[in-house]
Amino acid sequence: MKPWLGWIRWIDPIYYAFEAVMASEFTGVDYQCSMDMTVPAGPTYQGGNAGCTMAGSTPGSTEVVGTTYLSQGLDFSYSHVWRNLGIISQ
Repeated sequence: MKPWLGWIRWIDPIYYAFEAVMASEFTGVDYQCSMDMTVPAGPTYQGGNAGCTMAGSTPGSTEVVGTTYLSQGLDFSYSHVWRNLGIISQ
């Protein structure tokens, strides 16, 4: 999609429904990174300082907090859930 067409998401009710569903599913959940999502990794790596490559991860941790992933990776917020439900119910 062209960058100047990005405003269309603000008039699309599916965007608001998707944000509400994602926020309710990811809030309060911590996700463990798989071995192929950690850096450094490999058969010869023996260290314990591997980090996750997902958005929202912290250095040296292989867990990602769901709300941090939503805010950093998707720019979604749990505080928008009721607003979004109000928008899509109209």
